[in-house]
Amino acid sequence: MSKAAAVRRVLIVDDHPIVRQGLRRVVEDQHDLVVCGEAATREAMQAALDDPHPDVLICDISSKSGDGIDLVRYARAHHPRLRILVLSALDELLYAERMLAAGANGYITKDSSTDEFLASMRCVLDGHI
Repeated sequence: MSKAAAVRRVLIVDDHPIVRQGLRRVVEDQHDLVVCGEAATREAMQAALDDPHPDVLICDISSKSGDGIDLVRYARAHHPRLRILVLSALDELLYAERMLAAGANGYITKDSSTDEFLASMRCVLDGHI
């Protein structure tokens, strides 16, 4: 397999521009990952899911334009093979359970380290919870 074929595509959904920019920098520093799109709203996420065909969706549990659970449910219903990692400021187990029940493949808090975030994303990309 060529190096280009091994690169996995990441879609970042968060309503805070600085969070999207920070995640983009973290992802693009990796040889096996590339950001294929960003979205701040549910509508923008829906369009981005259809166009670049990401391998993984990184999204927040809450946003100004809608509930993260609804975002995950939409993504799961319309893109059943898409891997979904929720990145949230909320560290309570209840939220993680709700997101996994809605169809997310993983849940990590925003106070995690860059290494923990990347390990979680790769774990989800490799088909694990």
